Amino acid sequence: MDRDQAKKLLIAYRAGLDDSTEPGIAEALALAKFDPAFADWLRLQTNFHSDVRRCLRAVQAPPGLRRSIRKHPVVVVRPIWRRAEWISVAAGIVLLLSGIVYSRLQRSEANTLEAFRARMIGFALREYRMDIRTSDLAEVRRFLAKRAAPNDFGLTAGLESIPVMGGGRLSWRGNPVAMVCFALPENETAFLFVVHRDAFSEGTLPGDLPEISSIKRMTTAEWSRGRDVFLLAARVVREEFRSLTSP
Repeated sequence: MDRDQAKKLLIAYRAGLDDSTEPGIAEALALAKFDPAFADWLRLQTNFHSDVRRCLRAVQAPPGLRRSIRKHPVVVVRPIWRRAEWISVAAGIVLLLSGIVYSRLQRSEANTLEAFRARMIGFALREYRMDIRTSDLAEVRRFLAKRAAPNDFGLTAGLESIPVMGGGRLSWRGNPVAMVCFALPENETAFLFVVHRDAFSEGTLPGDLPEISSIKRMTTAEWSRGRDVFLLAARVVREEFRSLTSP
């Protein structure tokens, strides 16, 4: 399940009131444990529903309302939101509000390498669906070029020596990100993310030599080359990982 699918499930979810064990809901909620940006979105959604419930509970009915209702015959009127012509309008409003919330979360995210790393690791931990599956790196590059994503970047000798699985075009803060996936032993995958360095306006960027570290269950490396910034991530031990980053 990716972030967009999880948001569609949780857009109307009310913590403490709705069944969190319902199929799909539990999986969507678990996503927040591994994706900081999604966790922020879920927190805002939860706070929104809590604020709405609190405001509604604070509304006091006018004195004598019940007696006034009983004096008049009950007329059943079909709510406007249940009329066919308004269903599409309501759906459009929900999508618009969802887009506004997502856009604000994107803008509030720090414009640093650390924030980029956290977002991309979230993709890697969920084994983000590849847009193209092929063992031909040239085909992956052509796919990325058609979608205005970085595509003419060089690879380390270590990455050039292992087979390509495919790739995809991602986005971070409105900037195109290239993803190339490589096949590792024991059904593991190495994820390479490439973004232009002008996507960052805060913090420092890595140098030419890969800087290896660990985050969550992944071993990562970052380096810069020309106008591109690289992030490599895989679930392997550091000793095996170093061979992937060798020049």
